[in-house]
Amino acid sequence: MSVDATWLIVPVDKAGVQKAVKAAYCGLSNVPLLSVLCGSKTAWPLLPVPANLFPNFPAGKHPVIVQQSYNHDIRQTIANNGFFIQALRGSSIIVPLVDRLRDGKTPFNLPVLGYLNSTVPEVAGTIGGVTLQAGCFTPDSSAYEQDTSNPNQFRSQSRNQILSPTLLPCGNCPLGAPCIEPSNIDMYFKSAHPAQSPYPYTLPALKSLLNAPTILNFLGSLANGAGGGFPGSVLGGCKDIPCCERDTTYFNYSSAQPMARVGISVKLYEPQVPAGLGGSYGDSASSRVGGFSACGQLIGGGLEECKVAAARVDRTAL
Repeated sequence: MSVDATWLIVPVDKAGVQKAVKAAYCGLSNVPLLSVLCGSKTAWPLLPVPANLFPNFPAGKHPVIVQQSYNHDIRQTIANNGFFIQALRGSSIIVPLVDRLRDGKTPFNLPVLGYLNSTVPEVAGTIGGVTLQAGCFTPDSSAYEQDTSNPNQFRSQSRNQILSPTLLPCGNCPLGAPCIEPSNIDMYFKSAHPAQSPYPYTLPALKSLLNAPTILNFLGSLANGAGGGFPGSVLGGCKDIPCCERDTTYFNYSSAQPMARVGISVKLYEPQVPAGLGGSYGDSASSRVGGFSACGQLIGGGLEECKVAAARVDRTAL
């Protein structure tokens, strides 16, 4: 599918990021009694930030990818059934550089938050093994828009959809019922001027994070046919749950047109976002927020053992 998006790399206190990873471990933070199925190991640690790609990354911080997107031509297969969606607004928070294999060197991405616009039934809440919730967006039909208060910057915002009807447009609550739609992500950013070079982060740095294999949640792994390593399992597929998937975004098309961005203000609101990640981040010495807007082509792979997914990463996409 085509992904028209802005990806901003946000430095967050490493201890807070590790807390969010622990809460998301196996995708069972809300089902503690089932956590025994994930094994007795503690949550995955974080890998060091590669100095060759992030030479001036703030000490004591870990990169978090905050994404606002407008996706087109979405084709997905679930339980051998295919479906097609023309366009879809979304947002997500991804923790990169997660040591899923515990080998101290192989990076993985852990999605800890994801929202889709409210016209998509929440029954698809574990699409591809990634937990998603219904959301509302500004703007609702593009990845970002010009900020009306400042023509030199752009904005993109998303909100939880709690009491407004899931299958109706946001803000349309029947019978005068209140619409409760608390903010989860606010992004304000501007184009990076060539005179500001070097930009906060390079496109190769973003691609190296973005195109690592994705860790799927535990329940999504089972739903997609994971064997789970249980003795005598007849489900087949990935045995070392949770499983992984290669979701690779390519920027080598003429339509990609990547634009370097500087984050003016990124606000992540708790408790809508995982504890440890909430806060206000901006372009400063201790909070170097930056990234790119582009139209990438996302090609998703199937469910795989995480070790296999890591070995099959397309190195040309990094």
